[in-house]
Amino acid sequence: MLVKVGPLDAGRVADLCLYFDSVSLTAILLVCACAVVSGAMSIDELAE
Repeated sequence: MLVKVGPLDAGRVADLCLYFDSVSLTAILLVCACAVVSGAMSIDELAE
């Protein structure tokens, strides 16, 4: 997926801290747990 984006420079990279503040660790872990229960066996499958 990142290959499609191409090289990033400092002018194109957004400050991700603003986005990470709005997502809790609990929510991320819950989504990962649901993916594993559904049969995900790798990081790539978790991302799907």
